[in-house]
Amino acid sequence: MRISDATRMDRLVSNTSRLEGKIATVSQRVSSGIALDVPSTDPVQASAYLRARGNLGRMKGYADAIRDGKGELELAEGSLTQAQDIIARGREIALQAANSTYSAVDRSQFAAELGQLRDQLLASANQEGPNGYLFGGSKMDAPPFSAAGIFQGNGDQRLLEVSPGFTIATNASGAQAFTAAGGQDVFSLFAQLQTAVTSNDVNAIATTGKLIADAHQQVGTARGEVGYTMQRIDLADSAQNMMQILWKQRQGEASEIDPAQVYSELSALQNTLTQSVSVARTQLQTLSVNRFG
Repeated sequence: MRISDATRMDRLVSNTSRLEGKIATVSQRVSSGIALDVPSTDPVQASAYLRARGNLGRMKGYADAIRDGKGELELAEGSLTQAQDIIARGREIALQAANSTYSAVDRSQFAAELGQLRDQLLASANQEGPNGYLFGGSKMDAPPFSAAGIFQGNGDQRLLEVSPGFTIATNASGAQAFTAAGGQDVFSLFAQLQTAVTSNDVNAIATTGKLIADAHQQVGTARGEVGYTMQRIDLADSAQNMMQILWKQRQGEASEIDPAQVYSELSALQNTLTQSVSVARTQLQTLSVNRFG
């Protein structure tokens, strides 16, 4: 009889302890507002939570890539803008040097400035970004243009994945912007204009000046392509932000408590514990009477 009583009391103590543990867990969820203290709390909700967290991680990866892509495009656009300004100054020099009122001395000064402009133009075309040279296609580890203005890059696109299965080419084409592939060989034109100005060849100056005007438009077209790509990147960025908001909401829905449900569960556990304690008290009294009565 003593063993049976002891066993019964052990069970009562164990059940009471278990109920107190459950009440502590539910109380913690009420206090924190988070339903998923451990995955076993609710396997379905835990699965939804983990899926949302995984998607948020992937969204962050896409967002980081988009940020880097936008940074490179902004650098490329700035370089092309600078190149247009340099070419515009070359065009102004051509117009001035073609005027018969300017002397050979004036033209020699123009020729010196054209040499400086060409060097500045080369620096713009060889602009580097965080990941390498901007205008050399997939060949990013070396300047795309030699000192002579010869294109050494390629026409490969650098694709940026902005969402699952969707990519955008994020590099500006140096060939289209600065070489005959886009219409005019810009560096060759500056060399020709410098030679014509140095030689006081007014007809050659006028002819080359018109071609330099075409080169200005050519670089502007390349700049417009970069602007269009930046718009696409911005749209992708907006879509990623919306997806992140959505997955954060789903993560929250999976992890946050249902107040009515949790309070109902807590109330039921407390009632069960009260009844368990009452039963334990009654049995203790019964055991005492049987043992000492």
